[in-house]
Order: sequence, then C-alpha cells, then structure tokens
Amino acid sequence: MQLSDLIQRCLRNDPLAQKELYFAYAKFIYGVCRRYTSDDHQAKDYVQESFHKIFLYLERFDAEKGSFKAWASTITINTILSDKQKKAPNLSYDDFERHSQNRWAKSTNAAINDIIGYDISAQELLAAIRTLPEDYQMVLNLAVFENWSHDAIASKMGIQESSSRSKLTRAKQLLKKNLTKKIANRYARVVERY
Repeated sequence: MQLSDLIQRCLRNDPLAQKELYFAYAKFIYGVCRRYTSDDHQAKDYVQESFHKIFLYLERFDAEKGSFKAWASTITINTILSDKQKKAPNLSYDDFERHSQNRWAKSTNAAINDIIGYDISAQELLAAIRTLPEDYQMVLNLAVFENWSHDAIASKMGIQESSSRSKLTRAKQLLKKNLTKKIANRYARVVERY
C-alpha cells in the first residue's frame, strides 16, 4: 500500500491503518529515541508520545516539503527536547568541566571519524554516546545525526551558539577517548590469547 493512501486512511481514523503506520515506523522512531536517552523505558515512552503527536498532527504532513520519515523524526526530536527542557535545568559546559576534571583526562581534538573504522559497531557507538552528559548527547545527536546548525541547536536548547560548538567538540573528545579505550582493551585481550 502507498504511504499516501495509508495516511489518508489514518486521517479518517481507521484503526487498522493507524496500526500499520505505527508498525511501519516504530523501529525507526525508537532508534531516534534511543539516541537521546540511556533509559530504554524512557525511549519507549518517547515513542508513544511521538506517535500520539504524529497522529494528532498528521493532517499537517506535506509530502511536497519532505519525506514522512523526516517529518516524523522532527516531531520525535521536538517531543524529546520539550520533555528534557521541562525535566532538568541545563548543565553548563563550565559546570561539567568542574564536576569532571578529575574523571576525564584531556583528549585530542580529533574527530569521531578518526576511530570509527576500528571495528566499532553501531551498538558500541550508541552505548558510548549514552555515557555522555545529557546536554552533550543532545548537541551531538542534533548536530551529527540530525544535521542541525549550531544556531538552531542553540535556539532550541536555550544556550549560546558558542556553547553548542563547545559541547559538540567536548562530546567528540569524550567519545574518542571512550572508544579508543574500548579498542585498546579489545586488542589487548586478543594479544593476551597469543
């Protein structure tokens, strides 16, 4: 069935069509949600909230402006950002630095791409992203996976554009450190076997 036909049936409140649309995109939406929270139950709640809004605003979807997947992803991200803004105050870059200066050693400015080729799976990358402070996760996800500008990120998160850039740089540094350590440990175990 064509997506446009399925959407039209959903707009007529056809429960079978709504179920079909949900199952066609639930895995994708869940993947988006998992990037923004380390709690799988929270990710599932975000999926439900997102689909509630997707069905609520379905009449606003315009296929000429973009794909349904991109539109649904935008609704999902806005749902998550709205919830996170309500729940917790922003942890500033300086606050995190003071809190973590003994936990994290300084790392280089190399980008994530410098290490991705070293046997890092998507699951390992996701797990590493989930270890970042929440505001770093948010900026990294929006900048790297959603391709948002720092201006848009700053506006949505209520921070300065320079803070968005700093958070992205620091998130990349922390990811590189975490993943480099994982790679080193993996190869050390291989060497020990021989």
